[in-house]
Amino acid sequence: SPLTQITAANAKNVVPKWVYHVPGARGLRSSPLVYQGVLYITNGNSIHAVDARSGRLVWQYADPRAKEAGPNRGAAIWADKVYFTTSDNYLTALNRHTGALIFNKKFADVEKGTTSTSAPVIAKGKVIVGSAGGDGGMRGFVMALSADTGAELWKVYTVPAKGEKGAETWGNLLEWGGGAAWLSGTYDPELNTLFWTTGNPWPDYNGSVRPGDNLYTCSLLALDLDTGKMKWYFQFTPHDTHDWDAQSWPILVDTEINGRPRKAVLHANRNGFFYALDR
Repeated sequence: SPLTQITAANAKNVVPKWVYHVPGARGLRSSPLVYQGVLYITNGNSIHAVDARSGRLVWQYADPRAKEAGPNRGAAIWADKVYFTTSDNYLTALNRHTGALIFNKKFADVEKGTTSTSAPVIAKGKVIVGSAGGDGGMRGFVMALSADTGAELWKVYTVPAKGEKGAETWGNLLEWGGGAAWLSGTYDPELNTLFWTTGNPWPDYNGSVRPGDNLYTCSLLALDLDTGKMKWYFQFTPHDTHDWDAQSWPILVDTEINGRPRKAVLHANRNGFFYALDR
Protein backbone atom coordinates (compact mmCIF):
# COMPACT_ATOMS: atom_id res chain seq x y z
CA SER A 1 0.00 0.00 0.00
CA PRO A 2 1.25 3.52 -0.76
CA LEU A 3 -0.37 4.86 2.44
CA THR A 4 2.06 5.78 5.21
CA GLN A 5 0.09 6.86 8.29
CA ILE A 6 -0.38 3.27 9.48
CA THR A 7 2.71 1.05 9.22
CA ALA A 8 3.87 -2.34 10.47
CA ALA A 9 5.70 -0.47 13.21
CA ASN A 10 2.76 1.55 14.61
CA ALA A 11 -0.22 -0.69 13.80
CA LYS A 12 -0.20 -2.05 17.37
CA ASN A 13 -1.10 1.45 18.59
CA VAL A 14 -4.34 1.66 16.60
CA VAL A 15 -7.31 1.77 19.01
CA PRO A 16 -11.03 2.65 18.67
CA LYS A 17 -11.81 6.36 19.03
CA TRP A 18 -15.60 6.09 19.27
CA VAL A 19 -18.55 3.80 18.57
CA TYR A 20 -21.99 4.88 17.40
CA HIS A 21 -24.75 2.30 17.78
CA VAL A 22 -27.42 2.66 15.09
CA PRO A 23 -30.78 2.20 16.84
CA GLY A 24 -32.70 -0.88 15.77
CA ALA A 25 -29.91 -2.18 13.53
CA ARG A 26 -29.78 -5.96 13.33
CA GLY A 27 -27.44 -6.10 10.34
CA LEU A 28 -26.20 -2.95 8.62
CA ARG A 29 -25.64 -3.13 4.85
CA SER A 30 -24.87 0.56 4.45
CA SER A 31 -21.46 2.02 3.66
CA PRO A 32 -21.26 5.43 5.39
CA LEU A 33 -21.16 8.44 3.10
CA VAL A 34 -18.61 10.94 4.48
CA TYR A 35 -18.76 14.61 3.53
CA GLN A 36 -17.35 17.69 5.27
CA GLY A 37 -16.69 15.83 8.51
CA VAL A 38 -20.10 14.14 8.77
CA LEU A 39 -20.95 10.45 8.29
CA TYR A 40 -24.37 9.70 6.80
CA ILE A 41 -25.43 6.16 7.72
CA THR A 42 -28.68 4.52 6.64
CA ASN A 43 -30.68 1.75 8.24
CA GLY A 44 -34.12 0.54 7.19
CA ASN A 45 -36.23 3.69 6.59
CA SER A 46 -33.84 5.88 8.58
CA ILE A 47 -30.68 7.94 8.22
CA HIS A 48 -28.24 9.18 10.88
CA ALA A 49 -25.80 12.08 10.58
CA VAL A 50 -22.81 11.52 12.88
CA ASP A 51 -19.83 13.75 13.64
CA ALA A 52 -16.84 11.90 12.19
CA ARG A 53 -14.40 13.13 14.85
CA SER A 54 -16.40 12.42 17.98
CA GLY A 55 -19.20 10.01 17.05
CA ARG A 56 -21.75 12.55 18.30
CA LEU A 57 -25.19 12.28 16.70
CA VAL A 58 -25.86 15.48 14.73
CA TRP A 59 -29.40 14.52 13.66
CA GLN A 60 -31.46 11.51 12.71
CA TYR A 61 -34.53 10.98 10.56
CA ALA A 62 -36.86 7.98 10.61
CA ASP A 63 -39.74 7.68 8.16
CA PRO A 64 -42.91 7.30 10.26
CA ARG A 65 -45.04 5.88 7.44
CA ALA A 66 -43.21 2.78 6.19
CA LYS A 67 -44.71 -0.43 7.62
CA GLU A 68 -41.66 -2.66 7.12
CA ALA A 69 -37.96 -1.86 7.41
CA GLY A 70 -35.84 -3.90 5.03
CA PRO A 71 -32.12 -3.45 4.37
CA ASN A 72 -30.78 -0.18 3.01
CA ARG A 73 -27.43 0.25 1.31
CA GLY A 74 -26.70 3.95 1.58
CA ALA A 75 -27.37 7.58 0.81
CA ALA A 76 -26.36 10.16 -1.80
CA ILE A 77 -25.57 13.90 -1.61
CA TRP A 78 -26.41 16.66 -4.08
CA ALA A 79 -25.73 20.29 -3.08
CA ASP A 80 -27.28 20.77 0.39
CA LYS A 81 -29.52 17.70 0.22
CA VAL A 82 -28.96 14.11 1.29
CA TYR A 83 -31.14 11.43 -0.32
CA PHE A 84 -32.12 7.87 0.53
CA THR A 85 -34.96 5.49 -0.33
CA THR A 86 -37.36 3.72 2.00
CA SER A 87 -38.49 0.11 1.87
CA ASP A 88 -41.89 1.17 0.50
CA ASN A 89 -40.32 3.06 -2.43
CA TYR A 90 -40.23 6.69 -1.38
CA LEU A 91 -37.31 8.90 -2.37
CA THR A 92 -36.62 11.07 0.67
CA ALA A 93 -34.64 14.31 0.43
CA LEU A 94 -33.42 16.01 3.61
CA ASN A 95 -31.41 19.11 4.41
CA ARG A 96 -28.01 17.57 5.05
CA HIS A 97 -27.16 20.13 7.75
CA THR A 98 -30.33 19.86 9.83
CA GLY A 99 -32.16 16.70 8.75
CA ALA A 100 -35.28 18.71 7.89
CA LEU A 101 -37.56 17.00 5.36
CA ILE A 102 -37.58 18.67 1.92
CA PHE A 103 -39.65 16.15 -0.03
CA ASN A 104 -40.84 12.57 0.05
CA LYS A 105 -41.85 11.12 -3.38
CA LYS A 106 -43.31 7.69 -4.10
CA PHE A 107 -41.79 6.04 -7.19
CA ALA A 108 -43.11 2.44 -7.07
CA ASP A 109 -45.90 0.35 -5.58
CA VAL A 110 -44.89 -2.01 -2.77
CA GLU A 111 -48.17 -3.92 -3.34
CA LYS A 112 -46.72 -5.12 -6.68
CA GLY A 113 -43.76 -6.75 -4.95
CA THR A 114 -41.29 -3.89 -5.46
CA THR A 115 -39.15 -2.57 -2.62
CA SER A 116 -36.07 -0.36 -2.53
CA THR A 117 -32.68 -1.11 -0.96
CA SER A 118 -29.93 0.50 -3.04
CA ALA A 119 -28.08 3.77 -2.53
CA PRO A 120 -29.18 6.36 -5.11
CA VAL A 121 -26.74 7.60 -7.76
CA ILE A 122 -26.91 11.31 -8.66
CA ALA A 123 -25.67 12.88 -11.90
CA LYS A 124 -26.62 16.14 -13.66
CA GLY A 125 -29.50 16.81 -11.29
CA LYS A 126 -31.00 13.34 -11.71
CA VAL A 127 -31.41 10.84 -8.86
CA ILE A 128 -31.17 7.30 -10.21
CA VAL A 129 -32.92 4.60 -8.19
CA GLY A 130 -33.40 0.87 -8.70
CA SER A 131 -35.88 -1.80 -7.68
CA ALA A 132 -35.66 -4.78 -5.34
CA GLY A 133 -37.88 -7.82 -4.77
CA GLY A 134 -36.94 -10.11 -7.65
CA ASP A 135 -36.99 -13.26 -5.52
CA GLY A 136 -40.72 -12.90 -5.00
CA GLY A 137 -41.95 -11.87 -8.44
CA MET A 138 -42.03 -8.28 -9.74
CA ARG A 139 -40.99 -6.33 -12.83
CA GLY A 140 -37.64 -4.65 -12.31
CA PHE A 141 -36.71 -1.16 -13.42
CA VAL A 142 -34.15 1.64 -13.27
CA MET A 143 -35.59 5.13 -12.87
CA ALA A 144 -34.48 8.78 -12.89
CA LEU A 145 -36.11 11.35 -10.59
CA SER A 146 -35.54 15.09 -10.31
CA ALA A 147 -33.05 15.99 -7.57
CA ASP A 148 -35.00 19.23 -7.01
CA THR A 149 -38.56 17.89 -6.78
CA GLY A 150 -38.50 14.08 -6.92
CA ALA A 151 -40.61 14.11 -10.10
CA GLU A 152 -40.21 11.15 -12.47
CA LEU A 153 -37.99 11.93 -15.48
CA TRP A 154 -37.73 8.49 -17.10
CA LYS A 155 -38.18 4.82 -16.29
CA VAL A 156 -36.63 1.78 -17.97
CA TYR A 157 -38.02 -1.68 -17.24
CA THR A 158 -35.50 -4.52 -17.08
CA VAL A 159 -38.11 -7.01 -18.35
CA PRO A 160 -39.87 -6.08 -21.62
CA ALA A 161 -43.64 -5.83 -22.02
CA LYS A 162 -45.56 -7.97 -24.47
CA GLY A 163 -44.74 -6.94 -28.02
CA GLU A 164 -41.52 -5.16 -27.08
CA LYS A 165 -38.07 -6.27 -28.20
CA GLY A 166 -36.91 -9.11 -25.96
CA ALA A 167 -40.41 -10.31 -25.07
CA GLU A 168 -39.86 -13.33 -27.31
CA THR A 169 -37.25 -14.56 -24.79
CA TRP A 170 -39.97 -15.18 -22.18
CA GLY A 171 -43.11 -17.18 -21.61
CA ASN A 172 -46.10 -15.52 -19.96
CA LEU A 173 -44.39 -14.13 -16.83
CA LEU A 174 -43.35 -10.75 -18.21
CA GLU A 175 -45.18 -8.70 -15.61
CA TRP A 176 -43.60 -10.72 -12.78
CA GLY A 177 -40.33 -11.77 -14.42
CA GLY A 178 -37.92 -10.25 -11.87
CA GLY A 179 -34.79 -8.50 -13.11
CA ALA A 180 -34.53 -6.40 -9.96
CA ALA A 181 -31.86 -3.69 -9.84
CA TRP A 182 -31.14 -3.82 -6.11
CA LEU A 183 -27.56 -2.49 -6.14
CA SER A 184 -26.31 0.84 -7.43
CA GLY A 185 -24.80 1.36 -10.85
CA THR A 186 -22.15 3.84 -11.95
CA TYR A 187 -21.90 6.79 -14.33
CA ASP A 188 -19.47 7.74 -17.11
CA PRO A 189 -19.68 11.54 -17.61
CA GLU A 190 -17.62 11.43 -20.83
CA LEU A 191 -20.14 9.08 -22.49
CA ASN A 192 -23.09 10.43 -20.46
CA THR A 193 -23.92 6.79 -19.81
CA LEU A 194 -25.16 4.88 -16.77
CA PHE A 195 -24.01 1.28 -16.30
CA TRP A 196 -26.54 -0.71 -14.25
CA THR A 197 -26.70 -4.42 -13.49
CA THR A 198 -29.86 -6.49 -13.20
CA GLY A 199 -30.92 -9.42 -11.04
CA ASN A 200 -32.23 -12.92 -11.53
CA PRO A 201 -35.36 -13.95 -13.42
CA TRP A 202 -38.31 -15.27 -11.43
CA PRO A 203 -39.07 -17.99 -10.38
CA ASP A 204 -35.39 -18.22 -9.45
CA TYR A 205 -34.82 -21.97 -9.90
CA ASN A 206 -37.70 -23.05 -12.14
CA GLY A 207 -36.86 -22.23 -15.73
CA SER A 208 -39.58 -24.35 -17.31
CA VAL A 209 -42.20 -21.60 -16.95
CA ARG A 210 -40.00 -18.95 -18.61
CA PRO A 211 -38.50 -20.47 -21.78
CA GLY A 212 -35.76 -18.49 -23.53
CA ASP A 213 -32.90 -16.22 -22.47
CA ASN A 214 -35.14 -14.05 -20.24
CA LEU A 215 -33.89 -10.61 -21.30
CA TYR A 216 -32.78 -8.35 -19.67
CA THR A 217 -32.14 -10.27 -16.45
CA CYS A 218 -28.60 -11.10 -15.25
CA SER A 219 -27.33 -8.34 -17.52
CA LEU A 220 -25.39 -5.09 -17.66
CA LEU A 221 -27.39 -2.23 -19.18
CA ALA A 222 -25.81 0.87 -20.72
CA LEU A 223 -28.38 3.67 -20.42
CA ASP A 224 -28.33 7.24 -21.72
CA LEU A 225 -28.51 9.49 -18.65
CA ASP A 226 -30.72 12.11 -20.30
CA THR A 227 -33.41 9.82 -21.72
CA GLY A 228 -32.93 6.36 -20.18
CA LYS A 229 -32.62 4.87 -23.69
CA MET A 230 -30.75 1.57 -23.69
CA LYS A 231 -27.56 1.96 -25.74
CA TRP A 232 -26.53 -1.67 -25.39
CA TYR A 233 -26.73 -4.61 -23.04
CA PHE A 234 -24.67 -7.67 -22.19
CA GLN A 235 -26.35 -10.71 -20.65
CA PHE A 236 -23.93 -12.66 -18.45
CA THR A 237 -26.18 -15.66 -17.71
CA PRO A 238 -28.99 -16.35 -20.19
CA HIS A 239 -31.91 -18.32 -18.70
CA ASP A 240 -30.44 -18.31 -15.20
CA THR A 241 -31.66 -21.16 -12.99
CA HIS A 242 -29.13 -20.78 -10.14
CA ASP A 243 -29.85 -17.25 -8.85
CA TRP A 244 -26.62 -16.03 -10.49
CA ASP A 245 -27.86 -12.49 -10.82
CA ALA A 246 -25.48 -9.80 -12.02
CA GLN A 247 -25.58 -7.76 -8.83
CA SER A 248 -22.08 -6.50 -8.23
CA TRP A 249 -20.93 -2.99 -9.03
CA PRO A 250 -19.65 -2.12 -12.53
CA ILE A 251 -16.16 -0.61 -12.35
CA LEU A 252 -14.99 1.82 -15.06
CA VAL A 253 -11.32 1.78 -16.01
CA ASP A 254 -9.11 3.20 -18.74
CA THR A 255 -6.53 0.48 -19.30
CA GLU A 256 -4.49 -1.42 -21.85
CA ILE A 257 -5.77 -4.78 -23.13
CA ASN A 258 -3.75 -6.81 -25.65
CA GLY A 259 -1.53 -3.80 -26.28
CA ARG A 260 -4.41 -1.41 -27.02
CA PRO A 261 -5.74 1.40 -24.80
CA ARG A 262 -9.35 0.56 -23.93
CA LYS A 263 -12.20 2.19 -22.04
CA ALA A 264 -13.56 -0.81 -20.21
CA VAL A 265 -16.27 -1.65 -17.73
CA LEU A 266 -15.32 -4.50 -15.38
CA HIS A 267 -17.72 -6.89 -13.68
CA ALA A 268 -17.16 -9.81 -11.31
CA ASN A 269 -20.20 -12.01 -11.84
CA ARG A 270 -21.79 -14.59 -9.57
CA ASN A 271 -21.52 -17.17 -12.33
CA GLY A 272 -17.80 -17.40 -11.56
CA PHE A 273 -16.45 -15.35 -14.47
CA PHE A 274 -14.76 -11.94 -14.51
CA TYR A 275 -15.71 -9.75 -17.48
CA ALA A 276 -14.08 -6.81 -19.23
CA LEU A 277 -16.46 -5.11 -21.68
CA ASP A 278 -15.89 -2.20 -24.06
CA ARG A 279 -18.03 0.50 -22.51
